[in-house]
Amino acid sequence: MKDLKRFVDRNIAPLLLLCFCGIMAAFLSVRTNSFFSVKNAVNILEANSYRMLIAVGMMCIISSGAIDLSVGSMLSFRLYAWRRRSRPSCRWGFA
Repeated sequence: MKDLKRFVDRNIAPLLLLCFCGIMAAFLSVRTNSFFSVKNAVNILEANSYRMLIAVGMMCIISSGAIDLSVGSMLSFRLYAWRRRSRPSCRWGFA
């Protein structure tokens, strides 16, 4: 029992987040018919595919011992440059 209390004390924030996500998933599955559907899963995977590719690449780089944390900064620079090119009238690339 002491070990369980120590575990909960150390991990209260992730446990609360997990409980909240579970409650939200249960609520959305009751309120909508398409929450746990294949179409929704495909939409989520398509919307986050570039994030997954970056995460897998960073995992490979870090696990090989060649720690390189510049991927995030290069990604943000690339997105900034793309934004400037798509809207040249915008001064700093926002909005």
